[in-house]
Amino acid sequence: MLRKAFAAKIMEGVKIFMGQNFGGLLGPLSQNAPHRHFTTQITVSEKPFVIHTDREELKSQQAILASQVKHQIDLSPGQRSLVLNVNPLSKLGLWCQHQLAGKEVISSQADFMQQAWAVAQEAALVSDGAVVLERFIDGYLHKVEQQNGPLTSTLDARIVTCLHTLYEAEEPPAAIAMAEALSLSESRFLHLFKHETGITYRRMILWLRLAKSFQHYASFSSLTELAHFCGFADSAHYARTFKETFGIRPSDLLAQRSRFVQA
Repeated sequence: MLRKAFAAKIMEGVKIFMGQNFGGLLGPLSQNAPHRHFTTQITVSEKPFVIHTDREELKSQQAILASQVKHQIDLSPGQRSLVLNVNPLSKLGLWCQHQLAGKEVISSQADFMQQAWAVAQEAALVSDGAVVLERFIDGYLHKVEQQNGPLTSTLDARIVTCLHTLYEAEEPPAAIAMAEALSLSESRFLHLFKHETGITYRRMILWLRLAKSFQHYASFSSLTELAHFCGFADSAHYARTFKETFGIRPSDLLAQRSRFVQA
């Protein structure tokens, strides 16, 4: 079961990887408060850890967690781990869904896990580490598709178009504008989006703004400036959303930015 929330801090020596469809942390990760997020999560560590959800506790060294599952990870102090938050609608996200087979969390023995761990160690040593990791992921999934057929989404084509627009937009369109572009009423669009993706359109926009803050955190010394740049009304809203989503405080990220290296 989930434990009581507590303040969490990011430790020094952590690498950040920001790819097109994933964000990752590698290093001695700290404890975290219970949280949930849109992404599917892949966790690999140097030794076993425990994932707590509302339904179970799983002890593993390699685990995959489904999107939107409230969870908390117990790690030993200084325990080196790789955490990849993956867009569940990407090819890697679809691969994860296949591995999960409807479960909330699994201990995975797929060869991807140890290979990703090894590649991440190498990627952490170079300036374009995210590119190195992304190339590995693309190559692995290419082999999977050669063996098992294409990893395809079953989403409604209109929602696929919507998501492509969101990923490419500098500022996400308002729901009414997106609905008009798809020739839908706003209410029909919002219902369809939630039905197809499992989250609301508003929550998706919040997620994209949080992802943007990870990409640009090193450019700002003020939480307020970062929040405004990413489209949040104020730093309080940003901090609350960040903590609910990642289980850590954005102020910890900013405080440690001089010790981080963005790969």
